[in-house]
Amino acid sequence: MKNKVISLFLAATMVLSLCPATVRAQTVSEEFSVKVAEAAETEAVEGTADPTEEPVVTGNEDTAKTDTPQAAEVPEQAEVVGTGKDEKTSVPETAEEKTEASGDSWEEDEELKLYGTADQDVDENGQVQAAASYDLDTVISQTVSWKRGTNDRVFTADFLKNVSSTASDWTVVFLGRLGIGEDYSAFLNRANTYVKEKYDANPSTGLSTNTPTEWHRLTMAVLAAGGDPTDVGGHDLIADGTYNCLAGAPWNQGMNGAAWALLALDSKGYEVPEGAKYTREALISYILGKELSGGGWSLDDKPSLDLDITSMVVYALAPHAAEDAKVKEAVNRGLDVLRSKISTDGDYNYGGTYNCESVAQAIIAFTSMGIDPATVTNASSGKSLLDGLLKYYSTGTGGFLHAYYDDENQNRPNSMATDQAMEAIAAYRLYQQGINLFDFRANANTTQYVAQADNGNVFTADAGTETDLYVGADVKKLTFTNLPIGNYDAAVVTVDGNKTYKSGLRGADGWTPVSGEIAVKDGTVLEIEVTKQNGTTENRKLTVRTSADAETKAIIDRIDKLPDADKLTPEDADTVTSVKEAYDKLTDKEKSQVTNAGKLEELVKKLAELEKEEEKKLEEKRSALEKKVAAIATPVKIGDKELINQYLLELDTLGEWDKKESLSKTLNGYLGDIAARKKLVDVLDKDIWNQVDPLRICQDDTATLKKLMSRYAALREDEKKLLQNGESLLEAADVIEALDNGIVPKKVFENLMATKEAFTYTGTLSGGSTYTLTWDGKTVKKASDVKAGIKIGTGSNTINGTQAQVEFSQSGSMNGTATLSVKTSVKDGSWNLYWLNPDKLTIQSAKTATVSSGKLKMNVTTGGRYWLASSAPKMGEDTSSDDKTTKVGSITSSKSSGKSNRTGGMSIASIQSRGKVSSASGKRSSGTKSSNKSSNTTSDTTKAKTKGKITSKELKSIKGKDENLQASGKISDSVSYTLTINGEDVKLTKDWTYKLQSDCKYKDDIEQLAVKPLILCTEGSGTFPGQMLVTLKTELDDDDLLLFSYDTENRKAEYVKKVSVKDGKMEFTLKEGGHYFIAKRALASSLDESTDAEKQEIQDASDAAEDVPWDASEETVVLGNGDDTDTGATTAEKKTAMVRWGLIGLIALVCCGAIGVVVYNKRKEKGKPDLSKEKDRKDGGK
Repeated sequence: MKNKVISLFLAATMVLSLCPATVRAQTVSEEFSVKVAEAAETEAVEGTADPTEEPVVTGNEDTAKTDTPQAAEVPEQAEVVGTGKDEKTSVPETAEEKTEASGDSWEEDEELKLYGTADQDVDENGQVQAAASYDLDTVISQTVSWKRGTNDRVFTADFLKNVSSTASDWTVVFLGRLGIGEDYSAFLNRANTYVKEKYDANPSTGLSTNTPTEWHRLTMAVLAAGGDPTDVGGHDLIADGTYNCLAGAPWNQGMNGAAWALLALDSKGYEVPEGAKYTREALISYILGKELSGGGWSLDDKPSLDLDITSMVVYALAPHAAEDAKVKEAVNRGLDVLRSKISTDGDYNYGGTYNCESVAQAIIAFTSMGIDPATVTNASSGKSLLDGLLKYYSTGTGGFLHAYYDDENQNRPNSMATDQAMEAIAAYRLYQQGINLFDFRANANTTQYVAQADNGNVFTADAGTETDLYVGADVKKLTFTNLPIGNYDAAVVTVDGNKTYKSGLRGADGWTPVSGEIAVKDGTVLEIEVTKQNGTTENRKLTVRTSADAETKAIIDRIDKLPDADKLTPEDADTVTSVKEAYDKLTDKEKSQVTNAGKLEELVKKLAELEKEEEKKLEEKRSALEKKVAAIATPVKIGDKELINQYLLELDTLGEWDKKESLSKTLNGYLGDIAARKKLVDVLDKDIWNQVDPLRICQDDTATLKKLMSRYAALREDEKKLLQNGESLLEAADVIEALDNGIVPKKVFENLMATKEAFTYTGTLSGGSTYTLTWDGKTVKKASDVKAGIKIGTGSNTINGTQAQVEFSQSGSMNGTATLSVKTSVKDGSWNLYWLNPDKLTIQSAKTATVSSGKLKMNVTTGGRYWLASSAPKMGEDTSSDDKTTKVGSITSSKSSGKSNRTGGMSIASIQSRGKVSSASGKRSSGTKSSNKSSNTTSDTTKAKTKGKITSKELKSIKGKDENLQASGKISDSVSYTLTINGEDVKLTKDWTYKLQSDCKYKDDIEQLAVKPLILCTEGSGTFPGQMLVTLKTELDDDDLLLFSYDTENRKAEYVKKVSVKDGKMEFTLKEGGHYFIAKRALASSLDESTDAEKQEIQDASDAAEDVPWDASEETVVLGNGDDTDTGATTAEKKTAMVRWGLIGLIALVCCGAIGVVVYNKRKEKGKPDLSKEKDRKDGGK
């Protein structure tokens, strides 16, 4: 027997091995499909919500009605020029002021991911990560992008309108100090115009009558933009805002005015002329005199500490700390105050609010004194000032928050906070280069002494602890134009142990002079004591040598101090070049006396080699950037903006070369494209916000929603995700779709429970008249879908003894009290209202209904069948509907005569209740129950008998009845369809030839409008007999798509509704024929109005999209209701079935052959002893 089994198995295996893989998998696939269907059904049942469960209502009336977040109640604050605060009082801005738009690029909630030492911010070793270790380049790039918003630049026309205000000037400062590319000339031109206009209007007061900081703030912005504040619009901002201040004494504005006047004077080392009203020394004296007893400063004469003002005073005094011990001590006390107030998060509490601006000011203060803010920490948490600042950074968008609020809507980037935070980051970057944020002078020349002799010649000596300065024999006096000391160092020069001279203020060129003319002779010794910014001192010695060959000896000495060629670096280039320039000025005779000229020549040659190597590296970087730019996928996405801005920043660091201009043009072109796309998103987002109230969607919003959805359809998928109000739009579209199908959806009732307002649904009866159903939100107790259809019968269409019969499509709860208002022929008066209890089959009193001026009004809380009568109908009373006698007690269904009135949407719901998805979105309405049977197999569904045609007889047989008629067909080999009409939707009963096809005369237009559209044209089909439920069967994956109609007159796509693909099936309703198509995306404007770029965008998207099933075959096949189409069988399936049966026959033949072989072997072996029987007996076998 074992051999027989093996033989059969091998035979079957051989046959199956010859079969195509698709056939071999057929049986397994079918079994698997059954299991999947069973699992899905189980999951659906288990996941069904309890219909009796009370809904969870989100949102509330207050938040729904409030557009502007309520301000936190904090004291008022005066304008501090470094923070942009108000100019009159002395406490922080209110939260409302801090969060107002003022150029914000992002409107609503953003998802925030914060830098800093949060719990999750640890390195690979589990150690808390310092904020300084974060990539500030990314912070800068993202924030600049946020500032630019939908534009390709910050300096837009609107921005430039705000020149000389806190809305523009501080932005210019941080952009300029960080080296961000912008059109600074445009800013300077606008500043010139603004200043000239202000002075022309008020020559004596200029920019302000009482606010000196108007000059100071604009001074900093002009300097950051590369301009000259001594000549703006023909006026000197330095003079008019500081030493000859037109607005009175700078300190009349309080400590703010004094500090910023000093900063403006020191910004480029401006000298104060003799006879000036207010000197640098007077400003410093005023500031020192106002220090509080415990250290720090306030805005005015009040003894209350102001942390922001304290920070500003510190960085104003910082340049003078090394030269004046009193200044140094006051500054240190101010820093101690700032250290003592750091919170555990690394930030500060100002006016009761932990905020970004205060920590930003503190960072500027500490960096101005050469102190790394990453080392200034809270003692208990270890978090630094940088952590405190980056706590307010929004990684999702760029930009910085002012503070955190309980109302999430306020937790979004703020323009003023961002400006100050970015100034702090710029200060940190500049600190790393040894210079302060508001110091626009060149870095100090720390490499050489420079002295001008009384004979006009200039002599130099390299810096060192002990250095000789060689000058001519006839030189008697020297004026030192530069001492090689640091940016914020000070020095005292003692000549031959007697007379002393002090270093002056570093100039704009970076040279630090010595005050006075020093008499010298051969061997004069200058002892130089240098006081560093941090308080330490350093002693140096410079000896003057006067001889005829002084210049030659000076060159020899300088060459000796240069590094050897093998140790030369690009950083030595300036020094080597300086020595070479000095050598070239010698006469030929003097050059011949330079004994180490060969070393200089070797160094010059080596420097050229190094520069060539650097240029090679630069070329490699340029080439790499070119490849990165070429690799940007087009069309560019909005999300590419940050990357493109990074490439532009990188481009600015690579110098000039032949391809720079084209790369810049390409990248800026991409930014322009992104700005245009972002504008589409932002404008749509704004329109959704302004035009769609998610809590109050009703039928009046239908036209608005269709227009918005058409624009939504024109967006790319990544752009749709950027819509902050996109979900509100889609939810509103779902509501309108449900209302259009005669269902008041669950969402409406959730909204009513939230707003407590009223909602009215308007339906249409078969005769064309309308009715309304109104719910008062105060009476709504739960939320679930409610069918909104009604039928009204009077006269012969109601039971004997009653005036009218009203039947609601909704059989259960109405979710609250619904008021029906409809015209009726019942005479005016108050009528008793009776309701048929379908469970008990009893008639119950339902209070009263009124008829006034021919209009019926009745309130119900439960759907079903009602009667208006003087007295209760009796069980067993007859009704003459359909000329048949029906007992009241037997009426439990919704059947009625063809004369009964009904709503247009009700019957579609009845079709869908037999297994159909209730809305085009694919979301099954919670109030619609699906049977386990499909609509094709329900008892009240018949099929059209003629292919491609529904006859008049078939339509008449179902008209007015709750029965369905179906017809089927194919659009292509991969797309079939079913058309279903309910008898209560039938309006025309003449023969109807149907033809749903993908090939029509507008095909070319539609394919230009949409990405990979499935075209559904009904050409030649004539007028629909009524509203149809269209079911498409495709090979598509589950997805959300959009249904459009093609406007032939205007050549544009009109949004119809959302359509969802579920298990390859789509369903939606059509009321009339036309040219329809389904797509993921389509142009919002007409083909005539769309630009070539917009059309190309659709074409590119179509080319890039994956093939869709209907691409393979566009042959139109129109079928009737044959078995083929009913089962959805395709030609391929038929072939597979034929092959399968053939193979089964072949297997049977092989098996028969195998059996024959077995029988033959058995006969051949007959008579031989059966050894197995003995074994069987031993085992008890028989």
